[in-house]
Parts: sequence; C-alpha cells; structure tokens
Amino acid sequence: KQWYQRRVRAAALEQPSRAQAAVAFVTENYIAFILFMMAVLLILNLVLVYRLSSITNGCSNQFDILNSLPHSEEGKSEWIRILSQQQELHKKEIERWQEVLRWISKLVSEVHGSLDKLQKSSIYLQPLPDIKHEL
Repeated sequence: KQWYQRRVRAAALEQPSRAQAAVAFVTENYIAFILFMMAVLLILNLVLVYRLSSITNGCSNQFDILNSLPHSEEGKSEWIRILSQQQELHKKEIERWQEVLRWISKLVSEVHGSLDKLQKSSIYLQPLPDIKHEL
C-alpha cells in the first residue's frame, strides 16, 4: 500500500496540474497568434511597398513624357491643347456635380414636405399622455 501511495505522489509531482496545462496551452496559442499576425502584417507591408514603388515608377514615367515635349512653338501649342482639354474635362465635371447637388436638393425638399405632412396628420393631433402622472 505504501509503495502505491508513493507512486501516486510521484506521478502527481511529475504531471502538471490542469491549471498549469491550461496556462501553457493559452500561452502557446497566444504566441502562435502573435506570430501569425506578424506574418500577416509583413505580407501587407510588402504589398504596400510594391504599390508605392509602382506609383513612384508611374510618376517618373509621366515626368519623362513631360520632358520629352519639345520646348519650341510646337511644344507650346501642344501644352495649350493639353491644358484646354483638361479645362474642358474640369468644366464637365463641375457641371455634373452641380446637377447631382440640384437633384439632392430636390430630394431634401421632398423629404421636408413629406415630414411636414406627417407632422400635420392626425397621428400627432392627439394629445400625448402625461408621463408625470404615471411616474
């Protein structure tokens, strides 16, 4: 009997308790989660660096195009043509936004009218119960 009790005590000392096992499990999962998040952030960082480098290359290509335009009278007429096209596009965009704002203003007016009609309807003509008496 004593031998069995000593063996049980030794086994209990060798094996961690359930609380210790749970702490170890949580700690291992926490570390794995942090490593996973770091890997995801590293991948996202690499994607952002790639996109930034592609934008930088695109900008440098545009500067090359601008520098390739001649500085003679033909180059000036080309600049005037490009700027007039840009101005026309800007004018069309302004007109489109003005139309959108008119449409939104009309919708707001309709909603305002509907709310006025709702307020004047019979639902709101009935007196509200006095809450002070109920308290």
